[in-house]
Amino acid sequence: MLPVSSRQTRALRVIAASTLVLALVLGWRLVSIYHPAPLPPGRTIVTGSPPGLHAGHLYLTFQHGGFFKSCGAMATKLDFPLYCPDLLPTDATISGAGCCIFSNPNVAPLFVLDSHFTATEGYPGAEQVPIALGTSKIPHGHLLLIAARRTAQSSALSCASPQPAGNGPDVHNLPSFFQLCPGELGGNAHHLILTWEDQGIDYSISLHGDTKDNRLALELMTLNLYLIFPDTF
Repeated sequence: MLPVSSRQTRALRVIAASTLVLALVLGWRLVSIYHPAPLPPGRTIVTGSPPGLHAGHLYLTFQHGGFFKSCGAMATKLDFPLYCPDLLPTDATISGAGCCIFSNPNVAPLFVLDSHFTATEGYPGAEQVPIALGTSKIPHGHLLLIAARRTAQSSALSCASPQPAGNGPDVHNLPSFFQLCPGELGGNAHHLILTWEDQGIDYSISLHGDTKDNRLALELMTLNLYLIFPDTF
């Protein structure tokens, strides 16, 4: 093996140092290119489905699609799409495929989910519910979800004299509106109503009482509505 001169030794050291610097530069560039983008401020990543959400004192439970088949059956009977809830107060429910279709001689059949649910402590929209042997001492909330074909005789508001109460959230990219129902007439009496229209069908969802909890709860529930068409199942 030939001896290495001092000049060759210096040259090899320079080459090695240059190679190290180049590797460091390339490594830094690769890291800067492939570094994952930061999350937008305020964005939350959900890695699993939570059991429910709090809207102030009102607790809402995810239904995980449990009502979709019933909603599909009723949409088929009604011959129009239904916005099926997948987030509801804890013991509010759709009891079956024929639970919520109502009709009378004056209007076409309509969808009505009418539920008196057990209220959590401190819920400001609570009311007492009449029962067969008197009045229940357990406070309840009242949820009403209605869908009806728009005609001169029918309305999804179930309110004699609704009053505008501001704009609501978009429901499947459609504008919605809050309304208040004063007085004692109609199923929505004393309710805060969120209403919207989609291709000739009026929809509304409401809770008893105009409170911050109810406004938040209605917005959360409308964000978890699924449009189910006739003959889907």
